[in-house]
Amino acid sequence: MPLARISVPAHLAPAKIRALADAAHEGLVETCGVPPKDRFQLVSAYAPEMFIDPTFPDVARTRDASIIEILFLEGRTIDQKRNLFRWIAEHA
Repeated sequence: MPLARISVPAHLAPAKIRALADAAHEGLVETCGVPPKDRFQLVSAYAPEMFIDPTFPDVARTRDASIIEILFLEGRTIDQKRNLFRWIAEHA
């Protein structure tokens, strides 16, 4: 059972937050073999005081930049993690 912590800017629309959360969960199911009903997510909204560098490392981020942290109780391979990150980025 992985736990996903999703931090979003306070101004983000609920539909965008839901799409991000859905992409994170679907990515876990598709790339890491997580059962579809094992959905445990904590979503937090952050104020403008949250500092996310808009260009590190050579990436352009908008004011909608969000952070997803995923905690696994059991290990996953590096390939699974890379595929998960790619899945989320492509589907969010």
